Amino acid sequence: MALGVVCFVGVLFIMAKDKKGFILYADQKDIFEELSHDYAGKLIKHIFRYVNDENPVDEDLILKIAFSSIKAQLKRDLKKYEAKRLINSKNAKKRWDATASERMRTNAKHADIGIDIGIVNDKNINILFETFWIAYHSITSMKKTDRNAAEKYWKKLTDQERVKAQENITPYYNSIKDKKYIKKARTYLNDKNFNDEFQEPTPVGVSVNPYNEFLNPDWIDPRIAENEKRKRFAK
Repeated sequence: MALGVVCFVGVLFIMAKDKKGFILYADQKDIFEELSHDYAGKLIKHIFRYVNDENPVDEDLILKIAFSSIKAQLKRDLKKYEAKRLINSKNAKKRWDATASERMRTNAKHADIGIDIGIVNDKNINILFETFWIAYHSITSMKKTDRNAAEKYWKKLTDQERVKAQENITPYYNSIKDKKYIKKARTYLNDKNFNDEFQEPTPVGVSVNPYNEFLNPDWIDPRIAENEKRKRFAK
């Protein structure tokens, strides 16, 4: 039958520890319909006393008969509730054991690489990741992707490396002639490209004279300089 009334009461002890309610079923309506209003009222009070562990006594035969079927249903529901609670408890323990094992493996993994989870956080970092993240994408115009991975690599860096990573964004960007080869922030950090030796590209319109060293040296004879220039042109 469909559920009729769900009654919520205080802490129950007979029904089950921490169980907050019990169920009256739609087909139990006939029991109340057969009783007078006076007995129907007594029956519902009797039910609440029973589920609240007040141990009511069935002194009245009519009340005892009326309550007997409801009492049997309450006990059946209690057995179902206890069985379900036990299954849920076992499943919760299995999930906890599984996650506990995973946490142990994760902690061991991070311990091997010198990271103590819970200690590495923004309070211990000299430059906040957000500062680097905004600067990198403002300078490179790259799409903001893989933020979590980038932040993980950022936290692995030393204070000195974070300073270099922040300061060398522009030199790194300028050193890449074809901008399609600019790396994502996470790759820039993981590969530690901020440690590269950067050579700024020659500005457009500026020529490089390979013979500048011989133009006006104070320490060399002009004839030697001219001779060196001729040799290079001959090549």
